[in-house]
Amino acid sequence: MRRLATSSCAAAAAASCAQTVDVGQEKAALLTQDAEWAKTAGDPAKFITYFAPEGRLALNGMPEVQGEKAILDAVGPLMKSPGFHLQWKATRADVECVR
Repeated sequence: MRRLATSSCAAAAAASCAQTVDVGQEKAALLTQDAEWAKTAGDPAKFITYFAPEGRLALNGMPEVQGEKAILDAVGPLMKSPGFHLQWKATRADVECVR
């Protein structure tokens, strides 16, 4: 998520500061980054690298957790549970000009 958030911020900042930003390219980059994150769903250590150090995670039926260690402590045992399976595929990315 850290890389995804960085990509998102970079896309937003670039879009707000320059008229030469290729919005389609930025959207594709975000979708690619999200697809890479989805591949880490079975590896807690890799999964949390996509979160900012102060990131938050809210799972259904569990209290929200904040910070990389708390997120790892929450998702680690889940991902190691027999039968655990998590998958997703982003269907769109939005890039907008922020002024």
